Amino acid sequence: MNTSIIRITPENHDEYINKTDRPIVILYFSEFCVHCKRAIRSLFVMSQSMDGILNFGMCQVDGLDDFRLEKGIINLPSICVWQNGEKLEFQEGFDEIYGIGNALKATLVPNPNLRYVYADNAATTKISKTALEAFVNCSNEYFGNPSGNYETGKKAKSVIRNAKRTIASCLGLKNGKVIFTSGGTEADNMAICSALDFGRETGRKHVIVSSIEHHAVLNAIEKYASDDFRITVLPVSSGGYVNASDVRESICEDTCLVSVMLANNEVGTIQPIKTIGALCKKNDILFHVDAVQAAGHIPVAFSECNIDYLAISAHKFNGPKGVGALLVNAGKPISRIIAGGHQEYGFRAGTENVPGIGSMAAALHDSCKGMKENAARIRQLKELLVEGLCTIPDVRINNTSQNVLPGILSVSIKGVNAKALSYVLDEAEGVTVSTGAACTSMESNLSHVLLAMKMKEDRITSTVRISLGTNNDEEDIQYLISAFERSIRYLRKK
Repeated sequence: MNTSIIRITPENHDEYINKTDRPIVILYFSEFCVHCKRAIRSLFVMSQSMDGILNFGMCQVDGLDDFRLEKGIINLPSICVWQNGEKLEFQEGFDEIYGIGNALKATLVPNPNLRYVYADNAATTKISKTALEAFVNCSNEYFGNPSGNYETGKKAKSVIRNAKRTIASCLGLKNGKVIFTSGGTEADNMAICSALDFGRETGRKHVIVSSIEHHAVLNAIEKYASDDFRITVLPVSSGGYVNASDVRESICEDTCLVSVMLANNEVGTIQPIKTIGALCKKNDILFHVDAVQAAGHIPVAFSECNIDYLAISAHKFNGPKGVGALLVNAGKPISRIIAGGHQEYGFRAGTENVPGIGSMAAALHDSCKGMKENAARIRQLKELLVEGLCTIPDVRINNTSQNVLPGILSVSIKGVNAKALSYVLDEAEGVTVSTGAACTSMESNLSHVLLAMKMKEDRITSTVRISLGTNNDEEDIQYLISAFERSIRYLRKK
């Protein structure tokens, strides 16, 4: 029997739970609850992986007087497993469903010597003093509309023009355009749409993409699958690396685009971009690189690596949120994905975010200027952290190669749920880490990056990402080690 997702209403609720002779999982939710919406997405993912085992139902609870609340369903979202009218299993509330139970919360005692340590810099970084000053200065002094033909508009336009020069210089763009966007996701989408729209026009409908790309890339490409595009998804090694020979072997006569990120956001692996870029140039194929996690942390040589599109986001290198850029090689196609005015060469409509743009350029300039020194210091901190964590039983480091970003560390702890660990670290120790990419860690499905690296499910669910930045120091590392040790010991007892 195939899995079915049933819409359950007050009228058919009891009929369903009483007549089923095999388990039926019912999600009780409110249409206004963001946690419920996430639970619904998780239910659909579960249904795809458990075909033929269970039936699934979705039941919207409409208010405090809803009769279904009388059945012990109080804290939404709730999940009940029913069989022949009997409640076999019950989890209520966001915390219970996502692995942090009330029993765990009740026994959690905050560290009396608590120290706040932010170690999720791959998700976002704290804005630097230089970038903040630039943001405030642009807001105060360059507040005019850059499209205006008056003095205040021209001053604002000069900020944009100078920022383009700075960014092009920092990232090695010798001949091309810098188009400002709202962030890395928009920049990636603009690049993918530009390349594949061009592929549609020229009859080249084959795309090559790595299996560990950010969802901003994977989901953008997936939209074109229904338009007869063929998508080749490249495997990675157990260490998380793309093999350039796999790119070479995948190239066809109608390949229009290759998309491989510079560095991965979950495990930090740095890909052979220069080699892949040379292959693309030789075969006249557009080459897109997501450099969101890499820019400002390792050298980026746009023109030298034969890149056609490169995406960056300011908040990954101590700039402000909500601003990014797409670097485009000269003469390469660009699609206009936001219609409106003539801003950004006519390719990205909307009044430019002048303070964000000025601040981003200042942050990138600072990051690149201090890159060598910062990278060496952060690598030292990471080595110290690895040494300390490896003294804890059954801790495994997932990215041991030197060819990774300086600050990203992926760690698996046998027998410990990663979501529970990140919660305990945050609540009891003041330590911020993540269970993967910030964009997906709130979902219940497994990391596509770790799956691509051939990790088993139990190891994936016990994996946390620690990402160090310029604000971390040796005292943070010593505290991190002891906080992990205490939290892991606590969870293993539970």
